[in-house]
Amino acid sequence: MFCAALLNAQPMGFYAPAQIVRDARDHGVDVRPICINASRWDCTLEPAGGEDRLAVRLGLRMVRGLSNVSAAAIIGARADQPFASVDDLWRRAGVPARLSCGSPRPTASTRR
Repeated sequence: MFCAALLNAQPMGFYAPAQIVRDARDHGVDVRPICINASRWDCTLEPAGGEDRLAVRLGLRMVRGLSNVSAAAIIGARADQPFASVDDLWRRAGVPARLSCGSPRPTASTRR
């Protein structure tokens, strides 16, 4: 929970998001990547298999150049149906083309 709160408080000036994520992973926290179909604006907690375990899902706020307005359009457009492709994201959400250049599906790993 502390990791998600720190990430949502960015920019703080002394810890970069990558440092917070690395430290959380080093301490056994499951940190999940940004997912166009699952992430909200803020980083959130979601079930992580066990009843007492939670994972941190990175939020759309972590996407450089993505405004809160564009993120709201994405979240609203996927409310009834998840995005099937990048083209689907671009057409339904109406975000600028320069921002719609990623995978719409959750990935098993993230770049380091």
